[in-house]
Amino acid sequence: MPVLAGDSATAICEFFSSTFIQEDELLQEVFAAIGTTLAHAIEAKQYRARLHEMTARLLSLQDDERRRLARELHDTTGQNLSMMIVDIDFLGREKIPGIEARAKLAECGELARRSLEEVLA
Repeated sequence: MPVLAGDSATAICEFFSSTFIQEDELLQEVFAAIGTTLAHAIEAKQYRARLHEMTARLLSLQDDERRRLARELHDTTGQNLSMMIVDIDFLGREKIPGIEARAKLAECGELARRSLEEVLA
């Protein structure tokens, strides 16, 4: 007897008996119910397997995206922050009028250094 999932057979179920069993409408209904139950169990197992595959793929994609972002932060943002530090340090050594301007440059340089450390960590 075929085990149907919708219109397609997902399995074949065979029943054996040591004595002859006369087929009747009730027996066919019982076998059909058993077949339907088996089909649901097979579909549920296939669904769980597919869900597991999709979850694993999603986690893999998220991990790939995190790695890409980390590389981008390390390469691009890290380089930009490094150049800011060099430029700010250069400007801090120049003869800029005013102690307040030098203090602001020093503060910017420290912020850039901390940001760089966070990105590269």
